[in-house]
Amino acid sequence: MKKTFLIIFILFFFQKNYSLPISEKTLKSLIEETPYIIEGEVFKIDSVKAKNNEFLSIAKIKILKILKGQVINDTINIYFRPNLICPAPDTYQINEKVLCFIDDNFYNELGGYYVPNLYNGKKPIIDDTIKNIYESRINEYLDILKLENQNEKDIETTEWLVKCAETDITRKDAVSDLIKTFDYEKNIETINYANLLTTNHKERLYNTFINLSGELDAYDLSLLNFIRGINDKNILKILKFKAKNSYEDLCVICNQYFYYVGMYLNEDFDVISKEYLKNMGSMKFNSNENKIHMQSVYDKFLNDIDKKIID
Repeated sequence: MKKTFLIIFILFFFQKNYSLPISEKTLKSLIEETPYIIEGEVFKIDSVKAKNNEFLSIAKIKILKILKGQVINDTINIYFRPNLICPAPDTYQINEKVLCFIDDNFYNELGGYYVPNLYNGKKPIIDDTIKNIYESRINEYLDILKLENQNEKDIETTEWLVKCAETDITRKDAVSDLIKTFDYEKNIETINYANLLTTNHKERLYNTFINLSGELDAYDLSLLNFIRGINDKNILKILKFKAKNSYEDLCVICNQYFYYVGMYLNEDFDVISKEYLKNMGSMKFNSNENKIHMQSVYDKFLNDIDKKIID
């Protein structure tokens, strides 16, 4: 079955016509590209007027830990634009604990820092579990970056990505890097970490997948790209159950069941997939008539796989 990639292009509208087209970075990329990584607690929110007459908000942060780079002061100012619409800005609340991937070369005139990747570069630290996971993964990858042998670095990075994929908090980042084979921002091929996965890695990813509960998102389902051959019969049983219990309004997720069930059955559901989403992007897409049509197409798919996947 042909793999369909849905690319959504969004026009960005900001106050004062801001245009900040940024790509969403994974945890791996944030660690690699950001000069400073800090944990801190917000103790004040302020504002200031820059030289270009732009009003900026300031999150005054008490530093609790420095994970990368050298920050001299015990407190820092992180400047941000709370009124950005898309992409979403990094925003802060008093007494909030945060993990921030920051830089200092944009607001030098003000002597402060900023988060280049906006919301993606600022992680709320809700509890110690989240804090400990982020700290461990960041410190581990910083150690990997010090390795001089490229082959050793690639192997250790693959292990690190699997470890990230095993945890809800960092799964999205890990799956994105495991799938990625080309960097469109830099226009270069990337290391195909999926090709470096060992049987042990695949078994761990398989165990991660079968233990997921609730509605699966696109990144959960993407684990299926790496675990074929471990226990395909059980995977098909799980997919059948999940497909039957997927929410009606999650049309994109439902469509992914066509792809992954097809992958594991070695069948092509491309025609039914196109029929299911034939009005995507049109005025008919949200109509009641189209919803009835989509439900009908999806029910036919469920009836079909019910006969082919025996519990």
